Amino acid sequence: MSITREQLYETVWAEPMTVVATRFDVSANYLRPGMPPLNVPNPPRGYWARWKVGKKPKRPSLPDPRSGEVLEWTKGDSVPRVARPPQDEADRANRGKKIAASERPARHPLVTAVREFFEAGRLSDVGYFLCSCRRRRWQTHSTSPTRCFSGLKIADTA
Repeated sequence: MSITREQLYETVWAEPMTVVATRFDVSANYLRPGMPPLNVPNPPRGYWARWKVGKKPKRPSLPDPRSGEVLEWTKGDSVPRVARPPQDEADRANRGKKIAASERPARHPLVTAVREFFEAGRLSDVGYFLCSCRRRRWQTHSTSPTRCFSGLKIADTA
């Protein structure tokens, strides 16, 4: 039994996925991964619950098929894969190469941000940085400037 993407679209938006899957004698978990490669939008979570109480959620239209896209699905076939765009030679040649130390920034941007975060904090009575973020309800952190900067230096050498 095979089905076109247009038929699958109409079927999936007419009945819940479990009913459609039963009709094809497969599980909904087997059918669902086949839909993105066919470029068929499926109803979002809670669609049928809203539909039952009379709220008709918006139904997206079926997008035009992309070039090289599978237009039909047959039960028993493996899940079709979307072809990845070809990489150019420069991308392939540079994959996995390490960046030379001379081309890297002096300090990693994350280390710079953490350093600025601690420097923006206030100093305690004994000279420790006290940093907290009330918006995110972080715990207050305290550290000596010496330990803070030596730790950041270690983190930056990796």
